[in-house]
Amino acid sequence: MSFPYFADDAEVDYILDSLNFVADHGWKFLPQYEFDIHSAAWHHTSRSADNLPTKSCLSELQFFGDGTNSTSTSETPIHSIAAHRRENLEQAALQADACMKEAALLDSFPEGQKVLKSHEWLRWFVYPYEAVADYKKNGDKVALTDKITGPCQPQLYGEDAMNHIWDGMPSMSKLKRSRMGRLMLRHYMSTP
Repeated sequence: MSFPYFADDAEVDYILDSLNFVADHGWKFLPQYEFDIHSAAWHHTSRSADNLPTKSCLSELQFFGDGTNSTSTSETPIHSIAAHRRENLEQAALQADACMKEAALLDSFPEGQKVLKSHEWLRWFVYPYEAVADYKKNGDKVALTDKITGPCQPQLYGEDAMNHIWDGMPSMSKLKRSRMGRLMLRHYMSTP
């Protein structure tokens, strides 16, 4: 993550607080989204039924039915940007809690589309129904685990598995000295 040089400390703090909010509470919004296995995209439930084209730029969005865009829905001007930012995060926390509590009230949350069982090992995300079931079981306390599932398996540099990952592999200079190594390098590292 990078910031423009002209961003003040308060703005950077707000962005980092927002990022932390998403990391800590973003899962609570999962019941409002559906996973499309054909496009591997997540859609808000309000957009999943319609066939509206996906907008790629914010400038393409129309916020009102009459085709106009408004820069703000607030009637009163913002006098304190710090207070406004704090209110944004507080409101987001309330909405996240309300979203999950509403989903937890359902007797059974619909499972929706799922990845094929043969491709399940590639899944690195939680389904909305799994998040709701975990919330019913543990509340706001997310069950932590040491097991990481999915194709991406991060390693710590201090662990032996990471330190010895290249054991048995010839060095680049050794590859360049052998005929087969040069052919392999030419094949795999050819420039267009």
